[in-house]
Amino acid sequence: MANNEKPESRKKRVEDGLRTVDSVRKFMNEFKCAATETGFVPFETMRRVALFQWQLMGAPENRDIEIWLDTEHKIWGNTRKLIEDTALKMWDWAGQPYEMALDQWLAAERLLLSVNVAVKPHAAASSDVLSKLVDTLSVNAYMLRVKRLAELMWMGAGSPAGLSEGFWVAAEQHILTILNAALKQVETARDVAERFRATLESFSEESHLTGIRLRAYQLWENAGRPYGDTLQYWLAAETEFLRQIAGAS
Repeated sequence: MANNEKPESRKKRVEDGLRTVDSVRKFMNEFKCAATETGFVPFETMRRVALFQWQLMGAPENRDIEIWLDTEHKIWGNTRKLIEDTALKMWDWAGQPYEMALDQWLAAERLLLSVNVAVKPHAAASSDVLSKLVDTLSVNAYMLRVKRLAELMWMGAGSPAGLSEGFWVAAEQHILTILNAALKQVETARDVAERFRATLESFSEESHLTGIRLRAYQLWENAGRPYGDTLQYWLAAETEFLRQIAGAS
């Protein structure tokens, strides 16, 4: 940025930039109900918008945290406190590991996005409904299901060292896809917590993975039983399985 820029010119440029940031937030709010389908990634979106806002303000020193928190509020609004509470529950459940604090925060974001998808069509003030709903959700049951599925995936892959986080993220994606499909079918916002609980209770990790395994074997057979990379058939079956679940809703 040129040092001789006039104050009024800089003020207008920053205001124009902030309006652009607000337009990003409006765009995200409009499409948040379709967050999973559109590939909305909360942390990455916040990082990019915060960087954009920081540059518009002239790349000031020692204001990165302030700008990050402001960006977070623009994107999440009142939902930020709910994310914090849910992330804390997840972190407590995991034994409060220092190195997993950010992971639990991102996991809370993804879970609340799924719940918000179900709530928003039934409530004009979905943030208020979501706030009341968070207390009734069984976060522990959710975490247990993700953990169990991740363990089975990991063992099925031969218990590879150093890759446990990848299996956790994959298991989380599977559980969230199943929850998304189930929650989209609720008729009122009050039904969300009950459907959430019932879906987790009825889910069978073994049956879920068996279905994917059988489909992967079928794809492998259809390809002529080639020797070597069987992972591609598992990934193809997994993708197909999750799309079918999402499409069923």
